[in-house]
Formats: sequence, structure tokens, C-alpha cells
Amino acid sequence: MATTAAELKGILAGVDDLILKGDFDAAADRMHDLMDGPKLQHPKETVPRLEKLVEHSALAAFDLASYFTARIGGDEQALELYRIAADSDDHSIAGPANLAIGMLLFGKGRDSKGANEYMRKAAEMGQPHALFAWGVVLFEGRPSGPEADPDAAMKFLEEAIDEHDSSDAQLYVAQMIIKRRIKSAKYDPMTLLSQSVAGGNEEAMRVLEDIGAFTTEDDEDDDQRHEAMLAYVVKPDGAARPKSVRLALERELKLDPVVAGTVTAALYGFPSWKRLLDATAEKRTPIGIFDEQLTAEQINERLKSQASVLLYHVKMPSYLADIAVELLKPTSKSTVPPSLTKMRERARDRIFKIGSNDRQLSTSLLEERGIETDTENAMRFAKPLVPDVWLGAMEQHLGWSLAEHDYDAKREAAKVAVAPSSVGKIDVYMSRVSFRPGDVGDTYVEKLMAQLGEKSEKAILLFNIPIVYPRETGVDFGVFYGGKINTSGVWYDFVMRPGGGVEDAIAQRLLIEEKAVPGFVETYGFEGAPSLGATLAAMRASGSPQGKMVPITPRGHGWALFVPVELALEMRKQFDRR
Repeated sequence: MATTAAELKGILAGVDDLILKGDFDAAADRMHDLMDGPKLQHPKETVPRLEKLVEHSALAAFDLASYFTARIGGDEQALELYRIAADSDDHSIAGPANLAIGMLLFGKGRDSKGANEYMRKAAEMGQPHALFAWGVVLFEGRPSGPEADPDAAMKFLEEAIDEHDSSDAQLYVAQMIIKRRIKSAKYDPMTLLSQSVAGGNEEAMRVLEDIGAFTTEDDEDDDQRHEAMLAYVVKPDGAARPKSVRLALERELKLDPVVAGTVTAALYGFPSWKRLLDATAEKRTPIGIFDEQLTAEQINERLKSQASVLLYHVKMPSYLADIAVELLKPTSKSTVPPSLTKMRERARDRIFKIGSNDRQLSTSLLEERGIETDTENAMRFAKPLVPDVWLGAMEQHLGWSLAEHDYDAKREAAKVAVAPSSVGKIDVYMSRVSFRPGDVGDTYVEKLMAQLGEKSEKAILLFNIPIVYPRETGVDFGVFYGGKINTSGVWYDFVMRPGGGVEDAIAQRLLIEEKAVPGFVETYGFEGAPSLGATLAAMRASGSPQGKMVPITPRGHGWALFVPVELALEMRKQFDRR
């Protein structure tokens, strides 16, 4: 529950007094009361006090870590603080902290062995969710983790069931017994399912109702059916986004409210709406892992799984399920409200429509004009590097001062310049591929950034194809995408503005979403951005600024690339006939 200004003043006065007296544990307990689920109330006043308490209190370290986990770009600070909490002798703090570290490391994809070790520690400390999660990991095995060890797995799953009445573990073990993957004289699957239902697990009720489907010989291959829920839990940052997702499913897919709640919970890996809401109110279990914390490969796998979850519950074409998950972004940190109002328009209006015939038509039209296409990414038209075009525009129109130019660079990811700045020299690289801002599933660009990060302490990555986010069709105002910048160990997006130069790019620290958040275009856009993009596209294509180029949006909205006007007209004509 939110704290009023008067209540906050009294709590903080008491905390300050306890700190002066050296009663740090009591002070940390008082500060913990200001946690609203995973959120920290009044961070301007509370964060400085938690920072004072960190060296004295594992609970304060855990609460401050939870605060940074919820902030974009705060994972490194969170990891450092969770490690402090993980060393606590209090397993009620150390257990969740170890689990949080494991989840963050696994989400970043950078230390799978370390992630497994922290998850194991959390389970050995008796953290209820870790017992279940680590049991599943051991039972199924991981390519980058432990090999499958069903006997060891059952020890953790049994503790989760016997000591903590974990309805998730009850359901999982029951399903494994029914599928003949576990032979158990200790547990009766029907009893486990009944206990899981009593614990509020609606999915267990579904299994009981459909129990025949799980025992037929035709269902031995798990890959032949869609899973009823995400295979792991993603704890949301409060209940607001899940409620918006549920409402969107009700309104646009015309689902019954109860069904919409079950589907929403399943997209987060929870068996019921009640369990999802209960989790958002529980304070000590860490939130996440969010889409933004995953590698590109992991996010692609998650989106695929969530689309399968949606198809399991809702009868709809598979391509619409893909688009629906893309629009809802249930497990994202995005501040854009989930909505499906544009779902069918997105399917209808994207330049590369769903279906092989439309894809082939679009590809052939482009390739006839010498534009290579990547059929997995409609915006990725590979052409030779044109650093002279970009560097000239940056210096003449956008306020950049560059040195060590290489106007003739041709190889992929070549170093094309150096940008002197207040933080030192920044190496400027250019990729021949196009990149759609907000595409967290772009594995190529993710790997490229990792390689450049090893090569240069400070780096900028430009992309060959100019991309603009127009305010609206036909208006010469929009955001001109610059590329990626890394000056502190983290890659951020940046946009280019007249007179801004490298210092503006450094200061922005943007993590751009595919769909613009409210105010984004007005804040970062400028008059003439689409025209500048069209000029650069013409220069890149023919060496002359005279070619008439127009913006198109391959996904029916948002970020636009530029193609010759006659091609755009022909593409639209062909699609209108279909």
C-alpha cells in the first residue's frame, strides 16, 4: 500500500534515528516496509538511506537490488547488491538473493555455469521457488548446465512438495508421472493434482479435466502439442501490465474474463490469475527476468513459446498469435500499454505480409531492382558500405566532429572514423546490415556489439540503411536513428539531431522500443528528418541525392526505411490486388 507524505516523513525520521543509534537491522526492517511489492516507494528519499545501510544489512542490500533490477540498465548494480545479500546467514534473505543472481546471470547469457551455481545454492537454502525451478533444471538438463539427473531432481521437487506445498511442483511431478517419465511409489498423481488445485493452481484443474489427453499413446511426443503455460516464471513488476494484457485479451479476442486471466497468467509462467497476482504482491521474490535482460536468441525462443501458449488456449491462426505476443509484450519492461487494437491491421498492412506467396512477391520485386533481401528480416537489405555518405552528413548537418576518416571502407563492421569526446576517443564502426530499433531478437547485431565491445573500450556502431520514425505519414518531421553507442560497458541506442554531435549521443542513454513511447518523437525528432533520410538513401543507392525515395514501414507502423517511389507504388499496387 502506498505511503502518504506524512507517513513517509515519520518513517524516515525513525530510520534516521535508528541509524544514528547504530541499530541497523531495525532501520533496515523499517525501510523494508516501504517496499511496494518489488517497487521501492519514494526512491528519491529512500535510496540514499538504503545505500547507507547496505554495508550493515543484507536486507537493505536485497531491497536496493530489487529497486535496481526494476530499472532499465540497473542489472549490474543489482548483481553487486544481491551478492552482498547472498552472503547473509539469514537464508530467508540469502535464498532469494542467490535465486535472483542466478536468474540475472542466466538472462544475460554470459555465465550459465555461474547462474546454475547460484540457483543450486538458493535451492539448498530451501527457497521454495528455487527448489521447484532447480528440480526442473536437474530433471530436464541444460545444454550449458547440469546433465539431466532425475534422482537428484526428485530430492528438490520432493522438498518443494513436502515442506512447502508447492502447487507448481505438485503439478509438475504429477504430469511427469502421468507421462511415465517418473516412476514413483511415494506419490499418486491424482492426489498431487488435487492438492495443486487446492493450492489455487487452475492449470492442475485443466489437467484433471483433460486427463485422458495426457495418457493416450499419441501424446508421447511433447513437441507435438503446445504448452499450456510458459515453462518458467517471469515475475512482473507489479500488477499493472498483467491487468492491461488481460483487458486487451478480453476486448480484442473477446475472451471470457476468467479465460483471459488464465491466458495472461500462462504467458508469465503462472498456472492461474490468482497465483500471478499473489506473486506481484510478494515482496522478497525478485522480479523478472524481463525480455530486455535476455540475449537475442533467448528472446526469440521466449516469443515463440508465448505464441504457443496463446495458441494452446485460443483458437486463432498461428501468425496472429505471433503478432499478438509481439504487440502485448507481456514480459517486457516496456512502458507502452499492451494493446491488440492494431493486430489485424499489423497483419494486413505490413509490407512483407504473412505467408510464403506474399513474401516471395515482395522479395522478387526488390531483387529485380538490385536490392538484396533477408527474408527473415524485411528491413535488412544488404548493400556495400557507404561511410562517405554517412560521415559527410554527420559533419555537415548533425554537428559531429570526426577524425581518422576512412571514406572507402568496404568490409563489414569496418572502423570508419574516430569521434573525439568528453569521455575520450570513441571508435566509429559501420555495419552493412540494417537494424530496426527495438529489435531485441536480432542475434547478428547482438553478436556484433559483443565483438566490438571486446575490440574497443568506447565504440559507436552505425548502420548502412537510414531509418526514421516519422511523426505521421506525409509530414516532414521525425526521429533520425543514429545507431548504437557504448562508452561505459553498456550498449545504448542514440538518435541524431542537428547540432547535437557526439556529446548528445553520449548523454541520451536510450533503450529504444520498436513502438515509440508517448513523447518520444516530439522530444527527439526534428523538422526535415524524413527528408534527410531520403537524401542519404538516394546517395547510398545511386551516389546522387536526386533520386526520389519515400519511407515505408515493413511492419505497418513505426520505423521506416526508404525505397524508390516507383517501387513503393508497385508494391502497394501488387498487394492491393491480393
